[in-house]
Amino acid sequence: MVKLSMTARVYRAMTVTLASLGLLSAACGKAGASQAELRQACAKDARTVCAGVRPGGGRIKQCMVQRFDQLSDACKNAMESAGLKQ
Repeated sequence: MVKLSMTARVYRAMTVTLASLGLLSAACGKAGASQAELRQACAKDARTVCAGVRPGGGRIKQCMVQRFDQLSDACKNAMESAGLKQ
């Protein structure tokens, strides 16, 4: 197993988070917020509110829906526009 430096681990985590947001935004289809808007509004929330959640299988999306009340207003608005509010 290759040991990653702290910078590499942070970069990898950010890449995975942004990829997860891409999948989250893809789930919104054509309704409401665009993928770019959702990604921009919710990237920080995904990293902080769902920091301990392993990406993949819709886990980031599920976390954000379950913790909707903890999200920033901008992210809440984008998720509601995308039809992703629980």
